[in-house]
Amino acid sequence: MVKKWFKMKQKEIELKLFVYTYAVDFIKNKDEAIKMIKDVYDAMKEISQEEMKDTLMSIIAEKIHEEAENHVNENS
Repeated sequence: MVKKWFKMKQKEIELKLFVYTYAVDFIKNKDEAIKMIKDVYDAMKEISQEEMKDTLMSIIAEKIHEEAENHVNENS
């Protein structure tokens, strides 16, 4: 019973360390993340929804084509 309690406390400490470490990292990088989101918004606010959709579709198609070529080359 005491052994289980100590294991539980050890897991609790590990979990708290993980959560606190993640929180500190998030807080440290918050300003960078906000700046990046603002830059993306500023870059995209003047682009129409249709143009964004077309661009995204062409990028996805290009990536699929590249992956298919890589797959074919790996199996050759």
